[in-house]
Amino acid sequence: MKKEPRLAHGKTCDLCKRRNHFRGSEMCKPSVHLVHDDSDDSYYSISCVTAEFHTILSSDSSTIYCIMRLNQQDIKMQIDCCATVNILPKSYINNNGILPESVTPRMWNGVNMKTLGKCQVKTINRATGGKFNVHYMIVDQYEFTPLLSRKASEVTKIMTVNYG
Repeated sequence: MKKEPRLAHGKTCDLCKRRNHFRGSEMCKPSVHLVHDDSDDSYYSISCVTAEFHTILSSDSSTIYCIMRLNQQDIKMQIDCCATVNILPKSYINNNGILPESVTPRMWNGVNMKTLGKCQVKTINRATGGKFNVHYMIVDQYEFTPLLSRKASEVTKIMTVNYG
């Protein structure tokens, strides 16, 4: 088998001035050795893809709540470890931030929940002071308890899950 010469062999790149490759190749791309963030005002974005959640409503179950700050008000939220979306009643947010969403959450009993859309809300963990941009599915029912999903609970450091 005859080995064919590489086209860039012996050539110098116009961009980075290194040898044996052309401009735009993988060798020209800079590599990152260290990323460091000093900012205390960092926000983390949380969003979920699936939209099925399970809430056990029983007098025997012990329900877990947390206090989160949304739009300058403290809100008691239920932590639902089986939920894959965050749910927030419309009364807690401004109407102008609601974006249309085609996903329909399904409750544990198979009932599809009607939503107005989704909204990204700055959420502050009162215990740690951590600030997060959380995506909520907005419902029109005022009496509905705000829900925080397992994923959001982990990212906001309200809860730790040990896998394995």
